[in-house]
Amino acid sequence: MKDSDKFHLMIVGDVHGHYEDYLETIRLANYSLQLGDLGFDYTPLIRSGEWDPEKHKFLPGNHDNYTVKEVHGVDPRSAQILDPYSKYVVVNEKVYLYTHLPKNFVGNYGIWRVPTTHPEAKQDFLFFVRGAWSIDFANRTLGVDLWENEELTEDELKRAVKMYEEVKPSIVITHTCPHSVKEHLHFYGPPVKTRTSLYLQQMLDIHQPKLWVFGHHHQEFDKVIGECRFVCLEELAFLCLDENLDPIPFQ
Repeated sequence: MKDSDKFHLMIVGDVHGHYEDYLETIRLANYSLQLGDLGFDYTPLIRSGEWDPEKHKFLPGNHDNYTVKEVHGVDPRSAQILDPYSKYVVVNEKVYLYTHLPKNFVGNYGIWRVPTTHPEAKQDFLFFVRGAWSIDFANRTLGVDLWENEELTEDELKRAVKMYEEVKPSIVITHTCPHSVKEHLHFYGPPVKTRTSLYLQQMLDIHQPKLWVFGHHHQEFDKVIGECRFVCLEELAFLCLDENLDPIPFQ
């Protein structure tokens, strides 16, 4: 399949280890961003040779491998400056680096400028925030299929909110969604307030983008709330955008 025949950008929902289906899906796109809950062992994807870290990015959710190791010789005060995409973790003045997240890891939060082949295309960008809380944590094992840093820390989320306020993005990509949006989804009982959903709510209260895409909740949802279109992608579902980062109507 020629690049000219592919979708420019594909946003892909949760994968949960269904790697062959995931690879088959992203073969239809020049670039992609997966919304998290990809899986715990990324070896099959890396060995496939098709998972180009420059073209196919991955925004971790809560069911992903967040194993880290301590890094010596890095000033914790400068870790954020050295890595604007916040791949470092600072805990108790010690600096850690993710070891199991692959090079396709787009970062904890920040901006991804999707490459374009047409000079006349708008140079827009995606604003992303990773992570969510595992409601099924009691049935999981720490370090095996559950990680303490599945959500960003308070400080990291505060920095993400500050960046969001500065750039006022038109497109937001997250694993979960703002708390007020949860109220439009289907739950067995009231939606749980989590650290991530509450900070995402702060972002939404500051500025409404034109499009906000998320996964995590395993529901098909597409609704305009206020001035923003919110899209929840089910497992392995996808939304395609053209070179101007405008959504392409459902295929």
